[in-house]
Amino acid sequence: MNANAERWLSFAREDLAAARAVRREGLSNQACFHAQQCVEKCLKAMLAQSDLLPPK
Repeated sequence: MNANAERWLSFAREDLAAARAVRREGLSNQACFHAQQCVEKCLKAMLAQSDLLPPK
């Protein structure tokens, strides 16, 4: 995996950890937000792996 894709996946892992943490606190809306951010960053990692620039 290229470095740019790894970077996006690292960000995604942070968002997933945040989603899990806030969910444990009962903050469902914030958990959903971080889960959505995680998915978006995973998709950007896929684009980066294909040497495509993710949209800004």
